Amino acid sequence: MATVSADQIMADPAHSHTDWDTNASTYVSAYMVMVVGVLCAALAWKAYGRKGADLFSLEVHFSLFSLLEGLAFGFAGIAQQTIAHDHWQGILISRRPFAPHSEWLAAWALAMVAAPLASGCLLGALCAHARAASAWTRWAAILSVLVALVDLYLCAVSVDLAGRAAMAWGLAASLLALALSAPGGREATAMIVGCSVRAGAYLVLVFAPPGCWSSGNDCPFPAEFSQLAVFNSLSVVAIAFIYAGTAEKMRAAQPYLPALSGDGPRRCCGM
Repeated sequence: MATVSADQIMADPAHSHTDWDTNASTYVSAYMVMVVGVLCAALAWKAYGRKGADLFSLEVHFSLFSLLEGLAFGFAGIAQQTIAHDHWQGILISRRPFAPHSEWLAAWALAMVAAPLASGCLLGALCAHARAASAWTRWAAILSVLVALVDLYLCAVSVDLAGRAAMAWGLAASLLALALSAPGGREATAMIVGCSVRAGAYLVLVFAPPGCWSSGNDCPFPAEFSQLAVFNSLSVVAIAFIYAGTAEKMRAAQPYLPALSGDGPRRCCGM
């Protein structure tokens, strides 16, 4: 297998592992998010999915959120494991699309597309949960697509910058979702906790010192369990609580769902 020489690295700084996490805890925890996300999506749709369900309903948006969140972390885990494998083999990755040892970029690009879409679906789920106007859901979807396109472009031209837009949108969507769930009071406890934990997970990334993203010494997280592993672990908890909040809301709405007619738009909980 071809490797990249030191002379090539000097001539082409696109070949480097610098600033990329190669710890097993990072991609293993990402795979955990994938499993929990896909499982919660399947369970929610099996229990509460309805044939011909309205696109603005809670069950549709939660299922899409959980599925896309799981896929985003799964693809990110594949990219991180590929980088780690090349690192262990002494192979230097390429940051340039279609160059040798740039296979990880395809998985990373898919993760960068799925992540903002998942955040938009979460916001849509909370709009349904709070019985907000469907126009807010449409705007969330538009913003999510725009962020996904920005990150996809950055994956092609400057992959080190890719993910920042998704991170900012993920934090904003989580905080907005928290604001929408808060008026629910005790009945929305699980949803509030889930949105709070997800916002906290993004805050871990936002406030991680610069040394955590490089080889610096000013990082409070241990090398074996980086800020990304913490982010992934908190994301598992967030999905589980948001699923619990969705299930609680849907169970309360079950007596009303059979009475819904197909003539008009259908919202969560018979609204």
